[in-house]
Amino acid sequence: MVLILMLLLSACAPVAAPTGEVSQSDSSADSAAAANIKIGLVTDVGRVNDRSFNQSAWDGVLQICGELGLTEGEDCKYIETQDAKDYADNIQQFVDAGFNVIVSVGFALGEATITAATDNPDIYFIGVDHFQAEPLPNLTGLIFHED
Repeated sequence: MVLILMLLLSACAPVAAPTGEVSQSDSSADSAAAANIKIGLVTDVGRVNDRSFNQSAWDGVLQICGELGLTEGEDCKYIETQDAKDYADNIQQFVDAGFNVIVSVGFALGEATITAATDNPDIYFIGVDHFQAEPLPNLTGLIFHED
């Protein structure tokens, strides 16, 4: 799961096509692109240390934030949902704060995430354990095989 999140979050950063040679300006461009990324994670009702979806998703966010040189608590934050009625408000907090990648965890956040993605086409949304009948260009739902 961490790998999938890492790949999806990495895809959000615009990068130039490889030229075979890495120059100082290429490195600066990558740093500039990473500097514009702010990743917010909204948990299902629960905590980021639940040893389940919430924790795995947050671990994935932390991993990509580290690789991109982003700062936890500033560029990478989470909101632990206390009540299911707060899903949409929690997502909106990240929208209002200028986050451009929002990860929502758990199928129960599906409807709120779809609404937010529809209303905010310039923000990338990743829904962990989400299904969407109609695809949206800025929303990727991740569904995992269960044993």
